[in-house]
Amino acid sequence: MIHKLECKVLKIVTGLSTIETPTGTVDLPLLMEHLRAVLQVMLQWSHSADLRADFESLESNLSAFKAKSGTMEDLGWQVALACRLLSSLVSEEVKAMAVDILARVYTNALDRTEKSSGQSGICIDATLSMVNHSCLPNAFVAYLGRTAYLRAQHPIAADDEITICYVESMDPLSERKVCLDIYNFECDCRRCRENLDNYQAALISPALSLNTGLYTFFSTSSSSPQKIFSIVPSLNLLRNPPVVRQGPDAVTPQQLEHLYVASSKLSDTDKFDDDDPLQILRDLWKLCTPLIKANRWVDKPVVILVTHLAEYCQRVGNYPHMLVVSCFYAQHVIPYLLPALFETSRNMGLVGIARAIFQVMEIVKSELPKAQGGDGVKLAREARGQGGPSADRRRIVDPRVMEILPSLMDGHLYVAILTMIMNNGPLGHSEKWPLLDTVNLQLDLYFARFGVDRMASAATYLYATPSLPQTKQFFEEHILDTVNRLSALAPSLMERILKAGGN
Repeated sequence: MIHKLECKVLKIVTGLSTIETPTGTVDLPLLMEHLRAVLQVMLQWSHSADLRADFESLESNLSAFKAKSGTMEDLGWQVALACRLLSSLVSEEVKAMAVDILARVYTNALDRTEKSSGQSGICIDATLSMVNHSCLPNAFVAYLGRTAYLRAQHPIAADDEITICYVESMDPLSERKVCLDIYNFECDCRRCRENLDNYQAALISPALSLNTGLYTFFSTSSSSPQKIFSIVPSLNLLRNPPVVRQGPDAVTPQQLEHLYVASSKLSDTDKFDDDDPLQILRDLWKLCTPLIKANRWVDKPVVILVTHLAEYCQRVGNYPHMLVVSCFYAQHVIPYLLPALFETSRNMGLVGIARAIFQVMEIVKSELPKAQGGDGVKLAREARGQGGPSADRRRIVDPRVMEILPSLMDGHLYVAILTMIMNNGPLGHSEKWPLLDTVNLQLDLYFARFGVDRMASAATYLYATPSLPQTKQFFEEHILDTVNRLSALAPSLMERILKAGGN
């Protein structure tokens, strides 16, 4: 019923990309999430006592909003728009109620963007809104439809406060302050007080210790200990990143803030939708050179560069290079940004690795003596630069990478990565996460195609008996060593691709 009423109202603004407001032109899509929330509440207000009770229990910070003249003016015209959509005749009492509702929406709404499904929006929940913010959180939220799952990053003691991060934690301090302003408080966590960068913040996170290579145990008060697996090469290496902190190559917090602003202008997401974003990536590489020289791979400008380069390699069909960049990201970037190795974004990174491995196996298989042609043979020839004058040179693969690819044909790494997602995924989301069904299907298809019994697979056996010495040896030789070798090529490969003249 509410969806029917909402659709009737929203049809009024269908097709509009911007609207004129007293403070200027505003992109309507950026406004619609909060506007829709207000409309849904107002449409149900009179006949839903439960909704009224839940919403009235939320903090509004209305007095704080009124103290900010510009913010209050913004709330005013948004409410005017909502009321105009509902009816041409709205009383002052209804307008006042709408202002109060909108203040509660902004104060309590959480961004519920899901990269795994492509869904976006906001979440407002009376219970979840009681969880406070920290830029060094010990928990996070995962979403499925209209259900939110609050998950611990690491074991939390009974009397410890549960906290989540309301904003993008890898942003520099100044940006986090701007984004938190709408919540009407200033964060006083250790990260903000000491202006810790992404490396420093990760190193004091208890979740970092879970990245122990083959496996470790994770337990909470609500579940028995479970084994979780990691392709991080070494916890000791993770705890001692080779960041340049002193000398001429060191990057100051002021320089980092400047590079963040400059890269934000350059790395507009829409620009990467161009036919060939390579020039944007090269400009971003040039801008990030001071950070790369200082081995600062987890500062946001470099993170954007690495993730978009992996997407670019996938887009042009250079799956071996996509695999190299994705392995580097999984080992040396995202563990510092998300120390809890079972978080959904870390599992999505593993999905990227598995996707690249599958395509690479097709290329390698097509080079075998009995290969009969097809797309795999074409890609293999292009990978070696033998595709002829009409071939896409962006698909030429670095010879060092080509040397490693045959080691993937035993399928051990592919099966291990997918099994890792199946094992770690529920801890970071739920047993109902749709990605788990997809991964399980991919495993079944792989075993059926190659005639391997799933339960007899060496990689599957690895997860059943992780404590045996031979299991550790198998993991290190057949899985971790391959990922390490691929990952080690990433810095020089990225430099070759992104410096003018590379392919």
